Amino acid sequence: MRQPDRPLALTGAYTGNSAFTRFLETCRLWTDTTEPGAMRPGGVGRRSAVMVRVLHSIIRHTLLPHPEWDRADLGVPISQLGMFQTLIASSHFPGQQLKALGYRPADEDIVAMMHHWRYVGHLMGFEPPWYPETATDGFRAQLLIALAEEPDFGPDSVELCRSFMNTYLPPKDARGLRRVSGNLRHQAQLGHAMFYLGPELHKASGLPDPGLWRYAPLARVVPNLARETARRKIPGAAGWIDHAHRTARQEFLLKNLEGGEAKFQPVDKLTR
Repeated sequence: MRQPDRPLALTGAYTGNSAFTRFLETCRLWTDTTEPGAMRPGGVGRRSAVMVRVLHSIIRHTLLPHPEWDRADLGVPISQLGMFQTLIASSHFPGQQLKALGYRPADEDIVAMMHHWRYVGHLMGFEPPWYPETATDGFRAQLLIALAEEPDFGPDSVELCRSFMNTYLPPKDARGLRRVSGNLRHQAQLGHAMFYLGPELHKASGLPDPGLWRYAPLARVVPNLARETARRKIPGAAGWIDHAHRTARQEFLLKNLEGGEAKFQPVDKLTR
């Protein structure tokens, strides 16, 4: 296993009970940085991005002397390449994949998202020699990333994937409808994972085969397409849809994340 999985494995950021909380903190960052005006000086998105930069610095300082961290082989924890991968995975890649779910982003929309995440990355310390500026460049960037580092699913990677997916299972004391709905949610998430990763990577990650649930994301195509058509054709619909989704994100984080805010704190001790 290579970057960026090794830091997650050693810090335990996505294992056990902490997995869902760490995921929610990432959602908090996405939400904070995409609110209107959030990236201006003093904005909540700018603040969250800088806090994550500090967190990354602490993690690097902690992991570099670790006996399992071979700097000659792995480089610096949370490297420039690792951050580049994350920024592309947060912009160009989902922008293109959303088309398969009925969304209709134009190339200009995807480029705007790439530009946004480039600035977020800048605040986090990302200093690229080159960054894609067009949708075509985005495909080139994904190809470069694929050629630069071949996926290596070792035991730690498998454990990370399983730990995260297990957060969607119902609690052990759940009974009746609560247990049934929890199991259905877990199967649906496995289906979304296979849709995102593809069958080959899904199998390599050690996740169970979701069966027909692999087609679950396709159930969203028709409502998404209808909403996207309304967004493009009906005056005022785009603003209403944006407001509704931003409100839903805030309510979700307030319900599931303690106090609705992310702490962005490093772990007290490493897993090994």
